[in-house]
Amino acid sequence: MPIYGARVLACVKCQHLAASRKNVVFGVGNISAELMFVGEAPGRTRIFKAKPSWKSGQLLTKIIETNGIDT
Repeated sequence: MPIYGARVLACVKCQHLAASRKNVVFGVGNISAELMFVGEAPGRTRIFKAKPSWKSGQLLTKIIETNGIDT
């Protein structure tokens, strides 16, 4: 986990989410984007990677790119 991961993990601004959170997974992309797509939650055994590693994430990326949206 990146160094700032501990700060994110300690955040409780969304208490209902923080109560059951075990870990954080960082996304990729422009933090100033006007549009954000959120795929499925990472599985219990998923290892942090900077790109989608599951077929559903890869499919979502392909659909987004096919529609001319830069990922």
